[in-house]
Amino acid sequence: MTYKEWTMIARGLCSIYTNDKFLKDDVAMHTWYELLKDLPYEQVSMAAQKYMATEHYPPTPADLRKAVTPVAEDWSDAWGQVISAVRKYGSWDVKAAEDSFEPRTAKVVRSLGGFRRICELEHDEMDITRANFRDIYTRMAESDREQATMPPRLRSMINEMLCNSGTKALQEGEKI
Repeated sequence: MTYKEWTMIARGLCSIYTNDKFLKDDVAMHTWYELLKDLPYEQVSMAAQKYMATEHYPPTPADLRKAVTPVAEDWSDAWGQVISAVRKYGSWDVKAAEDSFEPRTAKVVRSLGGFRRICELEHDEMDITRANFRDIYTRMAESDREQATMPPRLRSMINEMLCNSGTKALQEGEKI
């Protein structure tokens, strides 16, 4: 999105949210732009319009970013994939079962000991595994959404900082 496109969206927001402090100066306009410029104009424009049509209070850049970030699949749909794969493939075709999963579902299944282990569970262990799947999947989905919502430049800076602090800790002989 260009700065000119952003100013058109901002004018629309300011026409609805007339508080003197909302997008009050050039610093605010540029800060918002820096946080939103990686997103396509059409998506931000629609997110702003939807927000103006449904919300009483002024948005933040995070509100608009969340509105254009795809919502993660529900954990119960993912668990349904696992159960369907157990019925369809069982423990005799683990590779085909794992290939049928969405990436996050596959990662959660691996964290629970793998697909074969899920196939071999006793009936009374399935409820506990389902609850663990739900908890892990939900945490991963929230983390993925937060990462997807963040501007790429900021995400890159944070990752670089974390890598550098890990390298420094290793050089100093600390445990990470």
